[in-house]
This record gives sequence, C-alpha cells and structure tokens, in this order.
Amino acid sequence: MLSTNSQCRETKTQEKKKYEKELLFYLDLYRELKGREGVKRTLAFIDDEINKLVELIKQMKNKIDALKERYITAKSQSEHQEIQEELCKLCDENAVAVADAALESIRDTNAMLLREKLKDVLPIMSVSYLTKTYFDKSPQWFYQRLNGNAVNGKSAQFTSTDLKILHGALLDISPKISASASVVF
Repeated sequence: MLSTNSQCRETKTQEKKKYEKELLFYLDLYRELKGREGVKRTLAFIDDEINKLVELIKQMKNKIDALKERYITAKSQSEHQEIQEELCKLCDENAVAVADAALESIRDTNAMLLREKLKDVLPIMSVSYLTKTYFDKSPQWFYQRLNGNAVNGKSAQFTSTDLKILHGALLDISPKISASASVVF
C-alpha cells in the first residue's frame, strides 16, 4: 500500500495546493465580506463551497477508512492488489481529498494507539495533577487531545512538544510512585 501512496504523492501535492489555495481564497473572501450589507448571497455561496469541500474530505475519509479495514482483513495478495488499485482510482479522482483523508486516518490511528498505551496508567493516576503540573492546562484539554475531540472545528491532538512533556511527566512520576511504595514495607 505504501508504493501506491508514493505513486500518488506528486499529483496529491499539486492538487492539494490547488484546493488549499481555493479554500483560503473563499475563507479570506468570507472574512472580508462578513459584516457588509448586501453580501448575504455571496456569503451563502462561499459557505456552500466551504461545506462542499469539507464534505468531500469527510466522504473520502470514509472511503479510506473502509479500504484500510479491507486491507487489514485481506487474506490474499490479490485482495491487497485490488485495494491498491481502488486507492489509485481514488487518487485519480481527487488526490488532495485522499491525502487529507489519509492524514486524518493516521491521526485517528495515532490517537487510538496512545489511548491504548495509556489505558492501564490513566485510571490510577490523577490526570488533573498531571495536566496542571506538567502542562499548566485542564484535564479537559488533555482528554480532548487524547480522544481527538473536535475543538474549534478541528480534531484536537497532542503536538510533538506535548508528547515530549507527557513522556517526561510519566518518567518523573514513576520514581515518586516507586519511592512511596518502598516506604510502605
């Protein structure tokens, strides 16, 4: 599946730039016209175009997720090849949407992996202490990123800096728990 992705990469980049430019144009136009009188029709058009682009990306993500599931459960090389061909067809249709959907799918997978890795630790520690002490944030902030909740219309996620802080926090907390355990007996 990786070779198929690399085949689509160049087309994706060009199309992605085109769609990003178009989306930015509509967003800028929307901001500029917002508040002016007599532009309701124009704003409605721009709003529709933005919604269409967002819906297109959502639909493509669903297709990518379905292909990913099929790829995982495929039992033969011919099934894998068929899935790769379908992915190439999707790239030909709209490489930018495929790229955005694939990135979203990767983010979802990474969030699930982190949640899975922390599933034994989080119930036994104070997330409130962790977030206030190490991040200067609220527990809600932490769980929004852990669960990939939508914040301001985007899926919240940990930055690489956040993950480094979390790593350091867990390493810092670990000897404190061990030291406390050693004084019990």
